[in-house]
Amino acid sequence: MSAAFIQSKRNGTVLSPAASLATAFTSNVTAGNTIIVLIGTFGNDGTTVAITDSLGNTYTQAGGYSGSPGNFITLSIWYCLSS
Repeated sequence: MSAAFIQSKRNGTVLSPAASLATAFTSNVTAGNTIIVLIGTFGNDGTTVAITDSLGNTYTQAGGYSGSPGNFITLSIWYCLSS
């Protein structure tokens, strides 16, 4: 079975610290779909990222990047296999 792109959803909202962000796909996510999430944060407060969804999927961090001292930019990539 080959991989195929199904859909994407972007939410470029800027939030204050300790906020949460909700977004939804335009179409239903079906069992077996891989969901990939990219999160970018900016700040020197040691921001913690947690991902949850309404299907109860468990997300695993695949990688990330932290900027140099004084830069405070953090990117993280997460994924799950939808149940």
